[in-house]
Amino acid sequence: MKALRAYAPASIGNVSLGFDVLGAALAPVDGSRLGDEVDIESADTFSLTTVGPFAHKLPSDADSNIVTQCYHYFCCLLYTSPSPRD
Repeated sequence: MKALRAYAPASIGNVSLGFDVLGAALAPVDGSRLGDEVDIESADTFSLTTVGPFAHKLPSDADSNIVTQCYHYFCCLLYTSPSPRD
């Protein structure tokens, strides 16, 4: 089984403002990472599991999660052939 792990540091969207650059450079004393990790594994069907200290703040229904919505959008684009231009 192939797997991939992606990591996005916390507050990466606001790095250009300056203050979050300091936050991205710091690490907790216990060595944990500040940010999100996503593990992607090959499978026959799509499934989404959220775990971690803030998982309770995410939608409990996987279909309401933006990751599921992006997956379906990606599949729609991937399996739809582009229309020819006139």
